[in-house]
Amino acid sequence: MTEPNLVTVSSSIDFRDAVMRLDREGHGKWIYVRRTGTSQVYRVIARHTDPFQKIDLMDLFGSNVPPVYMEDFATALANSPSDHPAFRVDVFTR
Repeated sequence: MTEPNLVTVSSSIDFRDAVMRLDREGHGKWIYVRRTGTSQVYRVIARHTDPFQKIDLMDLFGSNVPPVYMEDFATALANSPSDHPAFRVDVFTR
């Protein structure tokens, strides 16, 4: 099964672009990321529209998908070797 709006990226810039595009299209609360080929999923909090948005208890316990800030994930991605296929990630909606 293919997730809607699936984009595979390997750089922090491409990751940010994909998340911001999906957020602009109205998918803000339903943007997810996973390492390509795995099933562990995180919900991305774009936060660029509200720089003071905080993770709350519903984010932590409201689903089985833990939240991550877009910038935190982008920083982690930027610090990984981009030429290694294990560091490709899928950005998608549900």
